[in-house]
Amino acid sequence: MFRYLSTRFEDIIIKNKYSHVLFLRIDWYFKSYFLECLCFDDKIRFGFPDLNSSFKKNVDKKFIKNLEKIEDFHVNHGISQFPQKYYHLLFDNKIICNLHHVYKICLENDIDVNDIDFFIKTLHTACSKISWNPIFANCGREEKLKYIDHPPYDNRFLDGNVKYYVENGYIILNTDDKYSKKYNELLYSEILPWSVK
Repeated sequence: MFRYLSTRFEDIIIKNKYSHVLFLRIDWYFKSYFLECLCFDDKIRFGFPDLNSSFKKNVDKKFIKNLEKIEDFHVNHGISQFPQKYYHLLFDNKIICNLHHVYKICLENDIDVNDIDFFIKTLHTACSKISWNPIFANCGREEKLKYIDHPPYDNRFLDGNVKYYVENGYIILNTDDKYSKKYNELLYSEILPWSVK
């Protein structure tokens, strides 16, 4: 992913009047479900909220947390999409989308929290060997085909990816199980050759 967009790249985007630019990690295999999650609207979108975000240390099951007040909320920037109205922030290097804290950078550049969203709203890591992901797998790495029973080392993981999800700038406790039902359907639907022992 480009840290700084070159003038040539900027010219191509402007000349062709692209409505959106989508940055993707080249070492990821994107699963069929990713196509279902694609959405081209006026929001900035990142792959998913990162499991390593610090809010997990303090989150209370009884209430919802506001992301604007969380200093160390990380997102997966390996999938980043920007609509045309935010291109100037990319070209001026106000937003550099290869940083885990790019969500916070967006807020610091006066982007409303409701204008930032995710392709999937549940928590994952960028390594599918550690945590199964419904939209991608790392090429060449064995894929973890579970998402509930993470080891509790370092207090980095919750009971599972689907215990919380992010919606409109808030961390929400998942009480209706809607994501785990969908993920159970997807879990073994696209097993990649390098994940088969």
